[in-house]
Amino acid sequence: MITENKKMIIEGKEVSSDVSIFEDKDKQKIMEIFELWDELSIKLTELNCRRANFTEISEVIFCYVFNCWRTNNIKKNDFHTSFDCYNPKTKKTVQLKATSSINELSSFGPKSVWEELYFMDFYNEPNNKGKNNGNVKIYFIPNEEIYTCKMNKKETFRDQQKRGVRPRFSIRKKIIEHLNLEPIGEFNIYKL
Repeated sequence: MITENKKMIIEGKEVSSDVSIFEDKDKQKIMEIFELWDELSIKLTELNCRRANFTEISEVIFCYVFNCWRTNNIKKNDFHTSFDCYNPKTKKTVQLKATSSINELSSFGPKSVWEELYFMDFYNEPNNKGKNNGNVKIYFIPNEEIYTCKMNKKETFRDQQKRGVRPRFSIRKKIIEHLNLEPIGEFNIYKL
């Protein structure tokens, strides 16, 4: 991993920040962390608990696969910093949501702002020992589908954000399955 100070365009403003750029030599570490997460998840299910949340490592995997920068310590001036990474090719901020559960619920802060949203689906039927096979599907989620998604009979995602509420719903069920979205990429974590 390289940590460098890079210039980014965020909400029309040029910003400098330290970013993490992941390299081929990071593949082994990524796989080791994935294995540790899977082992922890198996132990939790043995106690009738849910599998461990899958957050930080999903951002690293996305950045590695799509050559994005993981943003670190952006100093907030007069723009939002709720995104997870930055795509230097498109010059867009990226929000990631990830799951390893069939009963996924994604939560967004009331002030979450991004330019591109991706959903990483790590769910697969575990083998007889409960191990995850490492398959990943990545979906691009159109912003308008999120903002207009009905959270209840009266409110959309955008309505709840305006009210200061954290929208929480299943992206898989309400967006991906509803629109029959196809993944933009599929890979196996052990074959990066």
